[in-house]
Amino acid sequence: MDLSKLKRIDEWTWTIAPAPGEARGEVKLYGSRELLATMDNKVMEQITNVARLPGLVGPAMTMPDAHWGYGFPIGGVAAFDPEEGGIISAGGVGFDISCGIRCLRTNLQLTDVAGELPSLARELSERIPAGVGEEGDIKLAPEALDEVLGRSDYLAITLALTPETRGLLDARRLALMKPTAALINVARAEIVDEDALYAALSGGGIRAAALDVWYRYPTSGVLTHPGHRPFHTLPNAPIPTCSSSSK
Repeated sequence: MDLSKLKRIDEWTWTIAPAPGEARGEVKLYGSRELLATMDNKVMEQITNVARLPGLVGPAMTMPDAHWGYGFPIGGVAAFDPEEGGIISAGGVGFDISCGIRCLRTNLQLTDVAGELPSLARELSERIPAGVGEEGDIKLAPEALDEVLGRSDYLAITLALTPETRGLLDARRLALMKPTAALINVARAEIVDEDALYAALSGGGIRAAALDVWYRYPTSGVLTHPGHRPFHTLPNAPIPTCSSSSK
């Protein structure tokens, strides 16, 4: 990124001054000078475009992991008020994921397949490529999981949620992890037992958890905490940002 086009606010915060006569919202970029220098100029272009959208609430922001996406930078954060003409969007990550989705048209109704959903999901998983990570040089059998847990400093969960993986990491398996280890879940929350994870985090069983998925999601305008357990009160379980949100 061309840092000459940025204005430094403090050591970790930067902005882009509007051009003369330009009408748009504020832009804030978070990161060190060295980190921002590694980013593509498209990040700056795209977050500036986001700042021109109607109904923007507060600044259009990029996090330190930002990279250019499909109109909206991945790692970008923006909130919009629909009552002020704001948009409701799938967000940068949503558009990124959509690019890898294959459309399937069928005349079947849900009632036609309701009894076959588990076997249908397994068949689709076997026949449809799952992207990066589907193949690898290191092969591990399921029974090797306990050994992996005991040796890992960082454990990243990227599994699909199936009847077999639901609750895969229970209290017994979490107890195998080092107290200095960190867990990263970008798959589905229910793969890790909620009570066991909370106990491990609050009791020092593991050092931290970076959780991009949660056990509860809001279904209305009412404030919804991320789990039945108070994860939001723990200093070692940071709540992620979203690429975009609406009021």
